[in-house]
Amino acid sequence: MSGSGRWRHPRTQLTLRGRAFAAAGLSVLVCGLALGQRDLVRLSVLVLALAVLAWPVTALLPARLRVRRQVSPARVQPGHTVTVRLEIARWGNGLRDIGGSGPWLARDRTVPPLSPAPPFSIGRLARGGTRAVTYSIRTQARGRWLVGPLDAGLADPFRMVVSTRTFGDADELIVYPQVIDLDAEVGTTHAMGVGEASVGMTAAAGEHDLSVREYRHGDELRRVHWRSSARHGELMVRTDEQPLHRRASIVVDLRAGAHAGRGLTSSLEWALSAAASACVHLAGLDYRVRLALPGGDVTGLDEQLLALASAQAGGPDALADAVRHTDLGHRGDQGAVLAFLGEVSGAALDTLAGLGHLAQRSTAWCLDTGQWGSGRRAGAGADFARTLTTLESYGWLTVPVGYHVSVAQAWRDAVTRAGGRTMGATAAGSGA
Repeated sequence: MSGSGRWRHPRTQLTLRGRAFAAAGLSVLVCGLALGQRDLVRLSVLVLALAVLAWPVTALLPARLRVRRQVSPARVQPGHTVTVRLEIARWGNGLRDIGGSGPWLARDRTVPPLSPAPPFSIGRLARGGTRAVTYSIRTQARGRWLVGPLDAGLADPFRMVVSTRTFGDADELIVYPQVIDLDAEVGTTHAMGVGEASVGMTAAAGEHDLSVREYRHGDELRRVHWRSSARHGELMVRTDEQPLHRRASIVVDLRAGAHAGRGLTSSLEWALSAAASACVHLAGLDYRVRLALPGGDVTGLDEQLLALASAQAGGPDALADAVRHTDLGHRGDQGAVLAFLGEVSGAALDTLAGLGHLAQRSTAWCLDTGQWGSGRRAGAGADFARTLTTLESYGWLTVPVGYHVSVAQAWRDAVTRAGGRTMGATAAGSGA
């Protein structure tokens, strides 16, 4: 909520009535001088004086309004309607008419992609008088937007001149990425390393063992925890520290060149929506989530949603910068890593190579951005398939995502693919 009596940037101009009086006065003055009629000259001077004197009166007299604005709710998702309530009070000395019943209207400033605020008439306000106005605006895109300040037209008593002034401050409206409910998958997300099985792994290790993870090439055999290995059908090793919370790192590919499409239907917005949904979902499972973005990592659900609301497409190094901020090489076992990727090739693949082996489980949702573009280039499908194969060889569980695949469906696909991989590994271990 904001409140202020300040006004800024007065813009003063003649009204239609003022221009008509000025034109009539000049015409009568010319006629009076041409005909030698002093009465006509006096009349024309009087008419012109009304318009001329109204200008400084309107422009210079202080018109003081106190504006209080409440935006509810102040944090929404795209497509939602927001209610704005204004309380406008006059205080101190000033002009008699504010707004009026004529064309002198007030309007809150908004910027696209918010819908325009409707104009309204304030009418006459006596000193100390208050007027309440409520209107609605619709959010159309993710971001952090400003509602306000208030522009109001102030007229002189004869309505010769109107001075449009700006009152009060702006209030921030935060539009999060679209958050999809993933709670229906709580019972099965353990296949990706982000569910109840993670708790079972820790408990199976015993109270003196801190936590366990899958065996990786190079691990010392003395660190193998045989009870957990027998339980899970594959070699499990102890880690160095007991995690107080299950952990997950989320990486979002913000490279502008890696995405296609425009607006809410672009591949970048899909990735941001999926990342926001994952943050909310994992926070509900009591995970300690680290959101890796270019320029730094973000913890805490509110801060993560704010960061995703403000996220902008970056340069070709944005993915490498985000991966660096996962800090996987310095903090031991990281639990799960979830990556939402655009088009990946060359240096970007090299960036992801080490990340797939450092985490307990790495899952990459790979967007087939050719389906978001206006035309698919020849060979794009084969390149996309090779990208998936390469990431799999780096230890990633890959989930291909097409244009018509929803976030919820992509999450279910990841659970299904991860479950198949886990069962296959268990069967192989039993056969051995």
